[in-house]
Amino acid sequence: MKSILQSSWVAVLAAAFLGQPAQAQSRSTDQLEAAIVFKILKFVDLTARSKNSLSFCVERGAQSAPALLSLKGQRIRDQRLTVRLVNRQSFAGCDVAYLSEASPVAIQNARAKGRLVMGRGTRFIDSNGTIGLVQTGSQIRFEINLEEAESAGLKISSRLVRLAARVER
Repeated sequence: MKSILQSSWVAVLAAAFLGQPAQAQSRSTDQLEAAIVFKILKFVDLTARSKNSLSFCVERGAQSAPALLSLKGQRIRDQRLTVRLVNRQSFAGCDVAYLSEASPVAIQNARAKGRLVMGRGTRFIDSNGTIGLVQTGSQIRFEINLEEAESAGLKISSRLVRLAARVER
C-alpha cells in the first residue's frame, strides 16, 4: 500500500512534466522538487518557535533555488513562508536549511536545534541530513533520518514517514 500511495503521489506530480524539451524539463524538475518540498513541510512540526513566519533558507547556488524562491508567501498551517538565499555558513535564523548535494561538513554546519535540514543526494540522510530528496529518472523521492529529526527536536508526521522511500532510525 505504501509503495502504491508513494508512486501515485510522485506520478501525479511528475505527469505534468513529461514530454517537454530538455531545458524546460530541467526547469520542470526544479518546480517538481519545490512542490515536493512544500508538501513535506506541511508534515513536519516546525512550530516550536511561536511566530507568524517560517524562515526557509536556500543555499546560494542550489540548482533549484529559483523554483524554491517561488514558495515565498505560501502558508504552512498558520505561518507564512519566507524564503531567502544564504551562503553555506550562514543559517542563523533559519527554521529550514535547504542544501544542494551537500557534503557532511556543510550538513554539520547547517544543523541546529529546531532546524530542519533538507537537501538533495543519495547519501544526504547518511551524512546526518534530516530529509533528503533523491531523483531516479523522472521521479523524485524523499528519505528521512528520524534520529536527526529527534535530535533537532522536530516531529515528523507518521503519514509522511510511511511515504518515504527510505527511513533511517
